[in-house]
Amino acid sequence: MKDDVSTIQSKLLESFDRIESKLKVYAASQGAHKNDRNSIEYEPTNADDAADFTDLLNEELELRSLDMTGSLEVMRDRLRESLQHENRMRLLLDQVNHCEGVGLALFLVMKAVPCILHCENRACIKILSMVVSEGFSNAEAGHILQEEGNSKKKRIEAYISRLEWIINTRILGDELDPLQWECPTEDDGKSVGRITLDNNRAQKIVANMEDIVQLSIAESERKEQLLFSLRKYNAATSIMHQKKYFTDDEIHQFQLNIDDFFQVWVRLYSYAGCTNYIHLLSSGHIAEYMFRWRNLHWLSQQGWEHFDSLLKVFFFQRMAHGGHVWWSKTRDLATITKNKLRPIGLWLQRRML
Repeated sequence: MKDDVSTIQSKLLESFDRIESKLKVYAASQGAHKNDRNSIEYEPTNADDAADFTDLLNEELELRSLDMTGSLEVMRDRLRESLQHENRMRLLLDQVNHCEGVGLALFLVMKAVPCILHCENRACIKILSMVVSEGFSNAEAGHILQEEGNSKKKRIEAYISRLEWIINTRILGDELDPLQWECPTEDDGKSVGRITLDNNRAQKIVANMEDIVQLSIAESERKEQLLFSLRKYNAATSIMHQKKYFTDDEIHQFQLNIDDFFQVWVRLYSYAGCTNYIHLLSSGHIAEYMFRWRNLHWLSQQGWEHFDSLLKVFFFQRMAHGGHVWWSKTRDLATITKNKLRPIGLWLQRRML
């Protein structure tokens, strides 16, 4: 549209800003307006009107630095073309201004607040996955658990067993009441599979990673660097998910902790250790939202995630997964239909009422 405006302006001899026209040009669908003295299509009914209209045409042509010679119709055609260009230009400028008005956007980026529930969950799962993946590699290579002998399979099985014991009895449970979490593995059994944990468990594991790091990492210096990085991460996230308003000092301290975490983390795991949410943290985007909104806990999607869990429970435990018998109006014919949305919709209506 800006290019079109420049093209039209090149056809005008005077700058568009200097033109203030008294005449109007109308679309064909709006009628000729031959009786309107302010219309380019005006038809004078007597000599005096013709003289006045000619003077007006000369004034408009002079305003645009256009040729003022010729008959009334010649001058009218010349001016009509210029008025059409101006109307087109005026419309384009309005559209350009509307597009450039950032306040008119449906959603500003600053209003699209990332959910810290997902941020912490995905970042914690990535941290755990990278450390466990390194543990698998070290067990396979014989850098850890050498007491299990030369068998790669036995070392990996021993690593999985000890990892599960730490998480189930030292972090998420205890020896009297252990959790039953199992470490996922790929089909070959030599590498970690896709880890899935709810947010509370993922946070709790990453907040208590010392034993897992000691088990998984072979080099002592690398252990210290990783533990330092995790301490900084936990210190930062404890600020991020607090329920009271942030102070400027708290936000600055949050970002300093994240910077310390990320500089060590990216040195240890490079690009493979980064996710979208870790980028949001390390780049300062989350801190920017903290400065703007002063509390991110209230803007998380915890409530929606809880409601989504209810929907899944209803779908898998309280309906026939879409298969149902629907009777016709005469009730003499039953048909089987596959409709998954109808029972969910009915349940949502009942719940709302």
